[in-house]
This record gives sequence, C-alpha cells and structure tokens, in this order.
Amino acid sequence: MWNTPIRLTSEEQKIAARTRKTRKFFVFLREHRHELLDADFQHTLANSYSPEPGGHEPVEAGLLALATLLQAYCHVGDRDAVELTVMDKRWQMVLDCLGAEHPPFSQGTLFNFRMRLITHNLDKTLLDRTVALAEQTGGFGARQLRAVLDSTPLFGAGRVEDTLNLLGHALRKAVGLAAQALDTSAEALVEDAGLTLVGHSSLKAALDLDWGEPSARSRALGLVLEEVERWQRWLEQQQTLAAQTPPLQKVMETITQIITQDTEPDPGGGPGERRIKKHVTPDRRISIEDQDIRHGRKSSAKTFNGFKEHFAVDLDSKVTREVVVRPANEPEHEAVELLAEELEKPPACCSSISTWDTWPAHGLPNGRCRACTLSLAPGHKLVRFSRRMISPWTLRGCR
Repeated sequence: MWNTPIRLTSEEQKIAARTRKTRKFFVFLREHRHELLDADFQHTLANSYSPEPGGHEPVEAGLLALATLLQAYCHVGDRDAVELTVMDKRWQMVLDCLGAEHPPFSQGTLFNFRMRLITHNLDKTLLDRTVALAEQTGGFGARQLRAVLDSTPLFGAGRVEDTLNLLGHALRKAVGLAAQALDTSAEALVEDAGLTLVGHSSLKAALDLDWGEPSARSRALGLVLEEVERWQRWLEQQQTLAAQTPPLQKVMETITQIITQDTEPDPGGGPGERRIKKHVTPDRRISIEDQDIRHGRKSSAKTFNGFKEHFAVDLDSKVTREVVVRPANEPEHEAVELLAEELEKPPACCSSISTWDTWPAHGLPNGRCRACTLSLAPGHKLVRFSRRMISPWTLRGCR
C-alpha cells in the first residue's frame, strides 16, 4: 500500500502557497490524498491488477490514481503527464516525488491503469470520491453550473447491408453455428439442407440475375426467401440441435426480424408473395454483427450509420460533465433525459433549463451547437413540464 506523509514539508508549503490561489486542486490533493486514498480504496484499486506476476514490480495504484486526476485536471495526454512528473513541482508535490529526475511511471503504465479503472468502473468511483471529499472538506465552494448539450456522430464498426445481404449474412451465420454444434463442416451441412445460395463468396453473384431488369429485385427476394424456408424446414427436423444452441435460435429470430421489418405481403402475388417495403421501418436493424447501430442524420442532407454521443459541457470551465451514447435514430430529447438523470445526482442537481438556442460552443465539434442551457445547484431534483421537441424544455428545481 502507498503510504505518504500527511504533514507538508517546508518546500511543499512554499509550492502550496504559490499554487493555492490559481491552481488550488494541486493543494487540495496534496492535503487530502491520505483521505482520498484510504486503505480500503487502495486495496480495491490493487485488486484490479492481474494476480499473475509480471516482469516489473507494479507501480502503486494510489500514485497512478492521483496522476490520472491530475491528467484530467490539466487536460494533458499520457506522454505529457509522464514528463510533468519530472518537470512540474506541483505534480511532484502531489505524487510525493519532489526532486525526482526520472518519472515514477511510464506512458504505458498510466494507459493500462486507466483501462483497468474503466473496466472495473473505478474511474467513476475515483471521481465521485474526489467530489465528495471536496464538498466535505470545503475544498471547493458550491456554485451553479451552466452547461450546453450537444451531440456528435459515432460511426458504427458493424457492416451495414441491404435486405438481401442481411438475410444472406444471417443465413451464413446460422449455418456456421449449426455446423459447429454438430461438429461438421458448413459445406456438408449446406449440401444436406439443400441450400443453393449459402456458401458463395457473394449472395448477389450466386443469384446470377440481370440487376438492370425492373423485376430483378423482387425475383431476388423470392429466391432468398425460398432459401430461408429450406433452411427452416431442415432445422425443424433437428430437434436436438434447436434445443441445445441458443445462439442459433437468436440468429433465427434475427432472420424473422429482418423479414418482418423490411418486407410486406405482395398484393400482386409476386415471387415469395412478399415485396420490399417502400418506406423504412422505424428503428430498422441495419447490421447483423452490431444489432444496436441505426441510421442517423447529421443534418437534413447528411446521413450516417452508428450512434450519437451526447454530452453536457460546462460553459464556464469547458469541462465535459456527462456523456451518454445512444443509437443514431433516437430522438434528442430522450438523450437529454438520460443526461439530466446523471446530472441531478449529487453533488450537483439540475434546477432549471432554458429554451433551446444556438450557442457559440468553442471546443465543441461543430463550433456552434443547437443546445439548451441548464442551471445546476446542489440539493435540487428534476421536475419536467414539457417534453415535446417543438416546445422549449422546462425543468424546475424543488427541495
């Protein structure tokens, strides 16, 4: 466990005196690091390390936790954080390494520690402990927080496909899972089930149609649906397989979902007696491997596939206070509700939110954002009066 002196040395007192007014977070961490990093919390941090011995003696988790807080406070990257442990006396004062000529940790060590914090959800715990300690000791005074809300696209990594390729992809995946469960090859299973389209490098190449013909699309859909029916008939005969492979059952549910969302009965009785819907179904699934990505819009003219990252930024300090990631097609007001739920938790609660307006949001992705202003104050609870997109959001605090 990392045991550090509590009483400031004469040199640390001089550094604290010059730092207290302008960058008092350094002084706060130095004076209260023994309370922030008590024995129980240091034990929790240490448990995030791998139990297997490594090539080097591990750096104390408490030291890395303080370095992570300083890194966030100073808005510096891993490489600069390592250098500041040697070049900046304020960092050395907090990390108990005054006069050090070599960094107490490497860039990779700091990165790996941060990943462990995130994996074990200890990053939130560390921040919450710091804020609670500051409030308890009076290290920082309470103030109202003004924040803007904005969002930015996050492009999904899953492959986005049309209806035919979605069905073909799901069929290939189902065949592979069944072959794995039966301990046989996918080729043998394709032959046994009588499938004609699965197993080729390209579904549309296997269809061998003239895509310039007006009826090619409907004919292709009919052939793919026939392939699905052949697979389903074969699968119904494999009672043991169907009962023992939940992943296969999930893929079959995905196939049903795609057929339901993308096709409809064909009044003209075309091939397969179904046709592609003219309008996109709300919340349409667009990828087999990533079931959560959706179609979204940057603007009325620009579209993207993936998610939206919604965040609340403090107008005064430019600090990002909260972030949520939602599917790209989800309405903005639903993300506002999630952000507000997080912001209303102690130590700060949302007391009011003004009408929507366009703000000059420096440091945000678009430079300017369509956003709303929140006033946050301790001890308030959210009460929402309007939720319609066309109306201003109005939230009021109550004791």
